[in-house]
Amino acid sequence: MGIDGVLAFPDPPVMIPLGGDTWQLASDYTVPAFGFSMRIPKGFVTDRASVPRFLWPIISPADCGAVAPICHDHLYQAGGFASGLVEPFPRRKVDRLFRMLMQLEMVYGWRRWAAFWAVRLFGWAAWHKADERMVEVQSKGR
Repeated sequence: MGIDGVLAFPDPPVMIPLGGDTWQLASDYTVPAFGFSMRIPKGFVTDRASVPRFLWPIISPADCGAVAPICHDHLYQAGGFASGLVEPFPRRKVDRLFRMLMQLEMVYGWRRWAAFWAVRLFGWAAWHKADERMVEVQSKGR
């Protein structure tokens, strides 16, 4: 057992570079966390960590771990929904999971906390974008 109910993950996910800052998951990846296993599907596209390029000399997307940013992006894009969940995670819990996964990946403390506070302070726009997508998908399904 790992930190706060998060199990250690076996291997980092295999990512295919798509160009620029975009990566694609080469196969399904399962993250065991909080008593459930979240599956991120093959083909999932991510920028890994949305760190502005001017900050890369201090902290780059690669400095935030491999699993944590992908899991965080997946949950943000899905509005907190994931396989294995009865109801979606609120944004606060998604961000907390991001921090805990970075800790499991042994991301240095100051980087982990900097990334965590960056998503807490500035991630609201991406989170609300997912809310808008969910409303759009639900209205098309009617």
